[in-house]
Amino acid sequence: MKVFLRYGLLLLLLVPIESNARRARRPVKKRAPQRNVPKSTTSGITYKLNGGRFGDNLFTYIKAKWLSHKYDIPLYYKTFKYVNQLVMHEKETGYYSDTSRAFNKSQAIKHDGPNVIKPDAIVLYVSDYYFKSPEWQKWDDIGTWDDVWADYEFIEKLRAMIYPCKEMQLVELPENVRTVALHVRKGGGFDPPLLAEGAPKRSRGRRRHKFADKAWPLKFPPDQYYVEQLIVLSELFDDAPLHVHLFTDDKNPEALVNKYRAAVGKENITYACRIAGNSHTSNVLQDFFSLMCCDCLIRSDSSFSKVAHLLGNFEVVLYPVHGKWQGNTLVIDQVNVMDNR
Repeated sequence: MKVFLRYGLLLLLLVPIESNARRARRPVKKRAPQRNVPKSTTSGITYKLNGGRFGDNLFTYIKAKWLSHKYDIPLYYKTFKYVNQLVMHEKETGYYSDTSRAFNKSQAIKHDGPNVIKPDAIVLYVSDYYFKSPEWQKWDDIGTWDDVWADYEFIEKLRAMIYPCKEMQLVELPENVRTVALHVRKGGGFDPPLLAEGAPKRSRGRRRHKFADKAWPLKFPPDQYYVEQLIVLSELFDDAPLHVHLFTDDKNPEALVNKYRAAVGKENITYACRIAGNSHTSNVLQDFFSLMCCDCLIRSDSSFSKVAHLLGNFEVVLYPVHGKWQGNTLVIDQVNVMDNR
């Protein structure tokens, strides 16, 4: 019994020694040295992405860029999908995980209400998609951004940054006829189904919003809205020839074109769209820059077409500002017409 106890005690003493010996033989991993981040001499601005698509990310970038321009403080740009094909990816100062070390503190900008930005406070301000400048009537209605529209220098800055790095094959548009970009967002599988289009009341999976058009009615206006605005635009130009190109994330653009053509019923309007291979992840940049080549724009409240509206040089833009539900039917009852002629 004593021998067994002594042997057991000896094992207990030897195990830690052996374990320590093994640990001693393991190579010690050295921590990577921290990047030398020089102290900033002014405040700066960056942004928090909302997890949305290309349009939402551009919208967020533009708001932060506006604050950078307005207060003359540097912008620290965060990357997002497709942006590596744009000039901003090469020209803007990047945001890194240790960028905040260059400042005294980081401070989130409020969505609404007073925001005092102090350029000399050495603060890294963090904007987001929902930020509203005090000069804007609505945070999401670029038609109310009078100070932005009036600042030609800022618009030119945006156009220089939101521009393809390389030559891009755009949609072919006819010459000698007024062209119309019709941007129709249907969700394309990225968003929840649309109630106005007869989506089942029970949708698969758990979603924060069951129906996209219930949550964001102006982003997903019904087909009747586009039919009505095509008629309004045609009559605005005394039914002169128009060529309408449909830009959409719908998987069957040709069916939409046929539907609109029949409902509008005007022979002065010709239509075109991508016939095959369309989805919410295909031809995103090609559609974005092609859309801005048109003379007029009929859009939804989608960030994708809102940014195109801001950067483009359109004669006339029509977009929804109010809608209401009548049972399961969505009715857009207020539309803004920006006539720049």
